[in-house]
Amino acid sequence: MEVAAARELLAKARACEEALELSLDASLPFEGLEPMDAALAAAAALGLSSPRVGEVGARRAAVASVLERVAAALVEVSADMGHARGLVNEAQGLGLGEARDVVALEKMLDMPEEQLLRLMLGAAQGRGDATRVAAIKQRIKEIFFESFGGVFTLDAFKYLRDRDEYGRSSSSLGGVNDKGLAAGMLAFTKTAIPTSLTTRGFEFPYGRDEDGGGDDDDDDLDNAFGYGGWADDEEHAAAVARRQLAVALFRNVMGYMGDRQLQYPVMLAREVLKEGFEVVELRDELYCQVGKRRASPARG
Repeated sequence: MEVAAARELLAKARACEEALELSLDASLPFEGLEPMDAALAAAAALGLSSPRVGEVGARRAAVASVLERVAAALVEVSADMGHARGLVNEAQGLGLGEARDVVALEKMLDMPEEQLLRLMLGAAQGRGDATRVAAIKQRIKEIFFESFGGVFTLDAFKYLRDRDEYGRSSSSLGGVNDKGLAAGMLAFTKTAIPTSLTTRGFEFPYGRDEDGGGDDDDDDLDNAFGYGGWADDEEHAAAVARRQLAVALFRNVMGYMGDRQLQYPVMLAREVLKEGFEVVELRDELYCQVGKRRASPARG
């Protein structure tokens, strides 16, 4: 009876040692803390105090610690990506590369910056971290303008008037292209503009051919200055009136900014805002006019 009990105890001890050894093998798939907990519990029940028991206890503590920190990094979407990458490396060194949270954190680190920032933004908002929220929003805006900022420059605006066309708009030259005027269309100036800087709402509609179709020759320039046929005289007149108003409002802009000595500059600005509010077609034009007025290095 005693021999059988001894054999059983020995078998349990060997099984426990084997479980402890497997718990230390970082090359095996990670199955959670439970196998280590079971091996340590079995060793305690058997009264084993081998060095391997201590090694498994230390490994168990290290694994639990890194998993806890990885889980926290996922919840918080840590601002310190270097720290998060270090956690992934630490976890992989312990054989935890396939652990669910480690895989999730690694995927998060591989996200495009903007997508990651939006996750970080949600986490910061959840924590009520106003400072962090502001910083993340600023970085998201920077990324946007780094990618698409070129579309907001005046030169890239799709409805900007052709520079040569602008150069030909000076009545003093009778339709001859004033290259200096054309080159300076968007440059700072203290003189009035001869026509609008933009075309949308100022050049519609173009004329029709005798067959009723669209233009099939170079009549666009003539139409732009009112020399060609127009599909609708009322629309033509409205477009010309808006263009004349745009030219007049540029004088207001110069007066408000102090380059023309006019009384009541605030009233000039108010008129610009009023017309921009009431006449939709003027809004892009006024934006470009202000941009032109800001083009001087002295004005920043």
